[in-house]
Amino acid sequence: MEVGNEAMMGLVLQIAHGCFQDRLHWALGISDRSDASSPPLEIQFADSTKNGANTPSAMRTDSAAMLESVASNSDKLESNAAVPAPLVWEDADVAGMQRSLWAQKTRTARIPVPDWDTVVPKIPSDLYRRPLRIRWSRAVVGYQPILGPAWIKCLRVFEQEAHQNRVFEESVFWVVTRSLKCYYCMGHCEMLMEVGGLSQGAIARRTQALESGDWSRFSPEERTAFAFAKKLTEFPTLLNGQDRQSILDLFGEVRALDLIWWTCRCQFMTKVSDAFQLQLESENVFSE
Repeated sequence: MEVGNEAMMGLVLQIAHGCFQDRLHWALGISDRSDASSPPLEIQFADSTKNGANTPSAMRTDSAAMLESVASNSDKLESNAAVPAPLVWEDADVAGMQRSLWAQKTRTARIPVPDWDTVVPKIPSDLYRRPLRIRWSRAVVGYQPILGPAWIKCLRVFEQEAHQNRVFEESVFWVVTRSLKCYYCMGHCEMLMEVGGLSQGAIARRTQALESGDWSRFSPEERTAFAFAKKLTEFPTLLNGQDRQSILDLFGEVRALDLIWWTCRCQFMTKVSDAFQLQLESENVFSE
């Protein structure tokens, strides 16, 4: 039965959001057993501007040194901390990874990606400041002009509140994309690392080290975050209290929750791009 591109996009977004919520459930260790005697929490959300563009930023004072350390362009991030056992992919292949990235630029999408002139009349006028070059976003908001912008707003609110370091968060996302072999999103991770200040050479060294599974050049905080993201992606039901405690010890409660939310968000993004087999853009679509 054919349902049409709009309905199919809505279905995929709902499934992807289910993956996002499931990962949150497992990462936070929420019990499946409900307590009927406990009333629901009284929660009231603060007002925000349309599309979340100017949402007030929350204060982030913990783990500031770690967030600054990963902003460096240097490829010398050695640490005296004990190095954990290598976390490897069985099919680790640096050259093959690059071939897979290149192949993403020539494949045919399973759904036509609307052009900007088609999209712009359907969406809120202040959602984007300039024509949108990202195929993922254009497809999502083009086929679901209400549901799509709602997710975009969610991402913007998180960005405004968390202020994660760009290189750090995209390295975590890279680990997720590698675990899922989602090379479209992997390409975007590398584009955003460049936006975050890394040179092409530094990006290559960083991703090659991630691919090799020998993460000894990264800080203890980064290695712990990468290992957590990898396990949450590949074996979410096996996460345990020790896994959660490891990120709490290094990041504190607020930053640990940021890391969990971000890693779960990555699951959403990859599900959409893989479902529609989107073609990777040739240029950096995130640069100004």
